[in-house]
Parts: sequence; C-alpha cells; structure tokens
Amino acid sequence: MRDERSFTLSLEVEPIEDGASWAEWEALGDQLARELPGRSLEAVAEQYQQRLLERTCGRRWHPERDLPAPFSCPRQGCGARSDFARKGRRSRRRRLDTSIGTLHLRLANVRCRACERVFAPLLVLLGLEGVRRTERLGLHLAELSAQMSFARSGRVAGEVGAMPATAGGAHTSLADLAGLLGELPPADTSPEVVLLDGTGARAGAGKLGVGVNLAVGLVGRDGPLRRRRAHTVWLGATTDEPWSAMARQLDGVQASVDALPAIAEAVDARAEVFLDGGIRRGSDIVKALAAP
Repeated sequence: MRDERSFTLSLEVEPIEDGASWAEWEALGDQLARELPGRSLEAVAEQYQQRLLERTCGRRWHPERDLPAPFSCPRQGCGARSDFARKGRRSRRRRLDTSIGTLHLRLANVRCRACERVFAPLLVLLGLEGVRRTERLGLHLAELSAQMSFARSGRVAGEVGAMPATAGGAHTSLADLAGLLGELPPADTSPEVVLLDGTGARAGAGKLGVGVNLAVGLVGRDGPLRRRRAHTVWLGATTDEPWSAMARQLDGVQASVDALPAIAEAVDARAEVFLDGGIRRGSDIVKALAAP
C-alpha cells in the first residue's frame, strides 16, 4: 500500500495585473520553476523527519524506550541502533546546496542514551553529515566545467539550472571528481604532434588537493577524401611534481624545432606559423628562422 500524503506550500510572487503581457506571465512561471522544487523537497523532508522521530523516539508527549531505529549512533565505538530520545530542534536552519536549488532544513536532534551523543538523525540517515553540497550538484558542475571555464560554469548553472554555484564551487567539483578517477589510461607515446600544450590544476580529496600537470597534443590525421582533421591526444600527466618532471614522459614526442620544417611545408605560406617554446640554444633560433 502506498503512503500518500499531501502538503501545502506558500510562495511569495509578484502579483499579475490586468493586461499583463505574456513576458510577465512567463517570468512568473520561471520563478515558480526555480522555487517550487526546492520548497517541495523541504516540505517532504520535514514530514519524513517527523515520522522518523515518532518511529524511533515515540510521540512527542509520550516518549518510548528501546525503539529500534533505521540509523546508528555516529559516535565511533558506540553504533547504538535503539533507545534514542528527542533533543529539540536546531535554532538555525541547515543550508544544503542541491541540483534543484538551495534548501534550508530545520533539523531535529536526538540523544543517544548509550553514549549521550546528540545528533540530527535525518543527516545521518541520508549521509549528509558535514555535507554542504550534494553529489548530484557536484556532478552537474563538474560536467559543465569540463566544457567551459569555471566562471562560466557557475553562471550557467545559476541562470539556466537554478543551481547555487560559483566559479570556486565549479573548480572544487571538478577537482573532487578528478580525485575519484583513479589511474589514467596509457598515454600515446609517439604521435605526430603539431601543437603541444600543458596546464596545471589542483585535484584530489585533500583540502587543497595535489598539483596535477597535463600534456595534450594536437595531431593531424587523414579523414574522408584525404581531408586533414585535427585530433587531440593525451601525452602525459604528473601529480604532485613540477612541470619539468613531464620530460621523461615526452621522450617519444618530436621536439618543436625539429617538427617546424614539416609544419611550415604543410602550411605552405597559407598561414603564419608561430613557435612559442622549445628554444633551448642559439642554434634553435637559426633553425626556426631557416624553416621554409
């Protein structure tokens, strides 16, 4: 049997006057689409919390002892799963950033009679203790950050998806996800690289993460009808090491100065060719200038 329950929501919206344009109606719909999901989830969480307290502590004015609970005491070494007592509500609402907006939950506390630990059972049961941003929101931000800058990811998430996000939050989400990826696949050790570039970022589960350097190459390959197409290949990566440590991973990549003549010949004066690195001695300058 399904447990069907209803609840009432109240939202403050701008009044619609007689003769209002469709743009005003559409703006109202946009406001409702942004606020209703979060407010609905807050109401559902409040009802669920009340039922949880009655199930584990008894009714408010008729407490019961030794009732089993669907959660355990979070104190290390205790782990009790029964005999909890109500301990009032927290005065400040708990903010939780989610993929449907920011929620403000009014949490109720319980006391473990075995160890006297006071905690919010709703957070323990949902795995949200110490969490300010949900995993679903983090995944959405990481996905956006992989396609655009961190600043733009934050703006797009807020404007289009009504997600509470900033550039820093987008960067943190991508760094947290990178720390879970494990080992990278083997790199291409001998591609015909046209352009080599690198970048550094912070990734990992630590507070500040670890330094990560990535080397990416632009490769020209034959496509249909002998048309040249550009592809990117991953060349190497280092963690918690300086960029100079990348050298041993790039041994199979042709030096920029050595590759320049073939590139200039392929371009055939149809565009300018710039060399922004790879110069280590004076003779390299002469080679670059002498390239056709």
